[in-house]
Amino acid sequence: MKLSRLRARRDLCENDTIIAVKQTAKKSRKSSARKSGDFPLRKTLYAMVAVFLAILAFNLLRPVFFPPVQNVQWGVSFSTKYAREFGNDWRANFTALLDDMGIKNYRLMSYWDEIEPAKNQYDFADLDWQIDQIGKRGGTVSLAVGLRQPRWPECHAPDWARVDDGWQNDLYKYVEKVIDRYENNPAVTSWQLENEYKNGAFGLCQQFNNGTNRAADEMKIIRERSSKPVYMSLSDQVGLPIGEPTPDAYGVSIYGRFYWDISGTYLSYPNAEWWHRLRGGLIKIVKDRPTFVHEMQMEPWAKTATFMISTAEQDKTMRATMIPERFDYARRIGSQNVYLWGGEWWYWRLQNGDPTVWDAVKADVQSDAKSN
Repeated sequence: MKLSRLRARRDLCENDTIIAVKQTAKKSRKSSARKSGDFPLRKTLYAMVAVFLAILAFNLLRPVFFPPVQNVQWGVSFSTKYAREFGNDWRANFTALLDDMGIKNYRLMSYWDEIEPAKNQYDFADLDWQIDQIGKRGGTVSLAVGLRQPRWPECHAPDWARVDDGWQNDLYKYVEKVIDRYENNPAVTSWQLENEYKNGAFGLCQQFNNGTNRAADEMKIIRERSSKPVYMSLSDQVGLPIGEPTPDAYGVSIYGRFYWDISGTYLSYPNAEWWHRLRGGLIKIVKDRPTFVHEMQMEPWAKTATFMISTAEQDKTMRATMIPERFDYARRIGSQNVYLWGGEWWYWRLQNGDPTVWDAVKADVQSDAKSN
């Protein structure tokens, strides 16, 4: 009887122990499950905090690593063709940039189809007038020369040359005429050979891509006839220059917002200021040449030509409130010489009752002009 009771107690204790062990294991599993479930959440939170701190640190230290350039020399590209497409009085537009905006440095165009509208008949009147006005005000001109120059259709060949098998020799003759005419003009301080010469994806230039190194031939002509520096512009915002010819400096483009045909949406270029500084350093190492900004976006880049879209559509890629940041960005990328892009559009908005764009550009241009 006593033995039976002892066995019963022993069995009871064993059962209690088993139950206790099972309960402990169950609690342990629940605890582990909770910890395991919490880990991804904590990891995500830690990552978010780390990203936030990194962004905060970058913005706090950005003036240290990327100090803004002081007293930037602002210039502007000007195209009589583009001004006329907006319906502007191009002379009034140009004079306003000189006198009201106060810009002293210009990239002008010597469009072949305007200089030589008929074979061997040259008309420099409009270009002479522009250069003369700049010279009277103590400004400077970097004169674009060659077949490919800024604004659509990029390759500005006269109609007669498009059906002339000897167009290349005619082109070189026109280049010689331009160089000889302005070599001794003190207002013209440099030449810009072609525009984004290696950009085969943009412009109506296919019939002129005959496999020859046209730019090398044009460079030779300029070097033989001029002592002034020759600049060339790169074809994108990421590449490095390769091949020949090698100019005295490379111009780079800086764009922010644009319309991408492939996606049918507006996008922003991801390039940070550190990339443009790094790129400039790499070009200096590879080519032993400095860089400058030949196109700083200060106008819309939409699906169609700017003069064909509404102001609301224009504002999606450039508006007055965006302009101060674009100037600050330009200062942070480290270039002392920056040519703005959009003087014809600023004036068109001004003439159509919206002075905000013109005034925003003017404020930044003149703030640096007062410091110089």
